[in-house]
Amino acid sequence: MEKGFLLCEGCRIIWYKANRQFGAARCWTAYADSIIDAEAQALSSAILWSSQIQLQKVIYVSDNLSLVNAINGATSSLHWTKFSLVHNCNVGLASLVASCCVFVNSKCLSETSTEKSCN
Repeated sequence: MEKGFLLCEGCRIIWYKANRQFGAARCWTAYADSIIDAEAQALSSAILWSSQIQLQKVIYVSDNLSLVNAINGATSSLHWTKFSLVHNCNVGLASLVASCCVFVNSKCLSETSTEKSCN
């Protein structure tokens, strides 16, 4: 492993159906040079996977506000070297019908969170 790269174990994608029932999941190990890199890799993988299984109208959820803002076109504080990661996510999103990326606070993504506190 090169110096400066993080080994991100436990990268995961979880797909829930519209009725909030579990659909499927994937896990893998990845190398990233930053948290934003790992988050963008996960999002790109989720977009690719949903394209492969022909899902449409997908809401992609991330707990990384900087990434979500950049993907949605807001002024970003991301370093210019990360723009290609955002571009890859946008290209994937554009290929899907009525799909979007939204921010959800990480406390709302945990198994112990209650729906009431996250809406």
